[in-house]
Amino acid sequence: MQLLSPLSVIGNRDVIFLTHRVIQNSRLMIVNFEFSMGAQRLS
Repeated sequence: MQLLSPLSVIGNRDVIFLTHRVIQNSRLMIVNFEFSMGAQRLS
């Protein structure tokens, strides 16, 4: 219950938006990492 109280204050919409942003950022980091590794392999 103590963990859920901050989430209820923020609101479900904001929580979903924040988690979506975190997932997008992690995906971009993975794509950039794979791209840099591929560029090193080509050169």
